[in-house]
This record gives sequence, C-alpha cells and structure tokens, in this order.
Amino acid sequence: MTIVIALIAFLFGLCLIISIHELGHFMFAKKYNVLCYDYSIGMGPLIYGKKKGETTYGIRAIPLGGFVAMADGDNFNNMLEKDLEVGLNLDENNKVTEIILNKVKEYQVFGRIVDKDLYCEDGKTPFITIRFDGAETNYEVNRDANVYIKAKKPMQIAPYDRCFESKGKWPRFVMLFAGPMMNFILAIFLFIVAGFFVGKPSSKPIIGSMSETYTLDKKTYQTPIALAGLKKGDTIVKINTTTIEKWNDIDCITEELKNSTTATVTITYSRDGVVQPPTEVRPMVYLGNIGLFGNVEEYSD
Repeated sequence: MTIVIALIAFLFGLCLIISIHELGHFMFAKKYNVLCYDYSIGMGPLIYGKKKGETTYGIRAIPLGGFVAMADGDNFNNMLEKDLEVGLNLDENNKVTEIILNKVKEYQVFGRIVDKDLYCEDGKTPFITIRFDGAETNYEVNRDANVYIKAKKPMQIAPYDRCFESKGKWPRFVMLFAGPMMNFILAIFLFIVAGFFVGKPSSKPIIGSMSETYTLDKKTYQTPIALAGLKKGDTIVKINTTTIEKWNDIDCITEELKNSTTATVTITYSRDGVVQPPTEVRPMVYLGNIGLFGNVEEYSD
C-alpha cells in the first residue's frame, strides 16, 4: 500500500510540475496571439476534453506530464495537395468556413484543388481554388476556417501570423522561458505553503519525537530514553551538572560520557512546566548503515 501511495504521489507531482510548466508556455502564447490547439494534463488518449474558443482543454489517460500544442509550420498547405478532392462550406459572404476531406460531413461545394495558400507568409488573404466539371473557382478562406479530416475533430487553419515562428526573437524567448519561470513560481509558492504547515524552527531543548522501542535479533526492547521515563514534549533542563538552554547544548552528553565511569548520565527534565526528579540514562550507541555490508565482528560489550 505504501508503494502504491508513493507512486500516486510521484505521478501527481510529475503532472503538477509539467502541467504548470506547460501553462507558462500556453499563457504567453495566447498573449502573443499564437494559435494553441490543445492544453492537456497527461499524455495518451483523451479521457475528457472541452473546447473553449480555439483551444481544447483536456485530461489524458497516462498521468505522465502534459503538453500545449501550438501552431507551428505550414502543415495545412502540405496536407492539402494539388488534385486532392475536398468539400467546402461557405458563409453568407461566399468565404470558406470549412474544408472537408474524405467526405466525412456534408458540404456545399466539391472539387479538386488547383491552387491554395492557407499559410500566407506574405500577409495576403488565405485562398483555395478548386476545379469541378471543368470550371475553376477561387474562394477566399476565413482565417479561422476549420479543416475536417474526421467528422468530430476539426482543426483550425493557422496562417503565418498565428504561428510560433512568425513572432520576433523577444516574444519567442518569452514563450519558451515562461515554462521554467512558472516552475520557479511554483517552487516559491510551495515553500510558502509548507512554511504555514511546518512552522518556524525552534532551538528549545524540547523532545519533539522519540523511539520508545527498538528491535535486535527479532526481539523488541525499550529504548534508554523510554526506560528513563521521558516522553514527547518533555524539556531537557540539565545533563549531569550542565544546564541545557538550547537543543545544541545536548551535544555535551558526549563529553559527559567520556568522564563517566558507569557510561551513564543524569538527566533533569520538566514536564508541563514542572521540573521532575533527575533520572539516570545509559545511552545506547547505534551504528547504522546505508545498505552496505562488510566484515563486522560483534562484541559482547
């Protein structure tokens, strides 16, 4: 169960970091009027999507990050080859609003492509010329016209001025840098939130947590601090004759043990503001490792 929770937490954190990163790219792409087709959390097949304006906001099946799909390149001119059969739907001004491939939906006009320019790097108006029954007709194409490859999945055309590559050096830099910038902002925000929950550090010699038992050779024993009667929340007042005013003062225990003939120290502590009788503690030295094993000789003392 712990592994499952850790995995879910890892995937959630990964999605959060990457989605915030992509949100930075997305926000500034919108600011500079770059056409964004998708902003998705996760990868793979779309589980849920809602189109708002030009962009589909989605949640995808594989929780590994996210992405923003910006218009980049002359994709539709390459897709709509000469002599390709297409259907067209027109508005009241006889301008093309929909270009339909494979007859996936109804259309008003049908023919083979003679010429077209939907990218218009020269700044002119997008157009398409088709031939039907030996006659050629030229149509102006709306700058937000849709191309239908599948009936329910239209894609808006992207004239040059709506593409990433049309923007100047500074806007392109800002759009690219906005991703890591959002990660910096996220980190600062999380530190602030963590600060509210964790609180400020304290150097008071108060026992914040303690282990009451330990296991050795499959047997469980009480720790020295538990045997001595100390509990979480107790304040260390003295170790032998040394007054303890802050947590780092407890380091004196090492020196006290050196001078001890019984390997014990006397601890005076207070509980709920009341100083308790001194108690004798025989510290236990614990030698741990980080998964590395060597030849260790065990001594009885």
